[in-house]
Amino acid sequence: MSRAIWVTGQAAALGFVYGNLAAIGLATLALVIPRCERLLSLLALLIFCLPLVATGPILRVLFGTGQGPQITLAALAVYYTTFLVLMVGLLSLAPVAPLGDTSALQTR
Repeated sequence: MSRAIWVTGQAAALGFVYGNLAAIGLATLALVIPRCERLLSLLALLIFCLPLVATGPILRVLFGTGQGPQITLAALAVYYTTFLVLMVGLLSLAPVAPLGDTSALQTR
């Protein structure tokens, strides 16, 4: 029983880390390239709306019998929350001019 808990916890932790890293990367990309923001937001929402029960068997066929499907399911379960909160937070920041240079200010 303890081995099963260890393996499940390991897959969940890896999925948590990978999902959050993917969310941070996508939010950063959307912030750096504003034209991609809408596309990335819609893609993130579309993937988040997929039922995990239906994607589990598909991931099992794609990844095989290893821990890949479990890690991917855990990553899919956590990435959207991080992506959404990070996007809202980063977009609400007001641009700050470095050392008082007002020419660097841009309005969105």
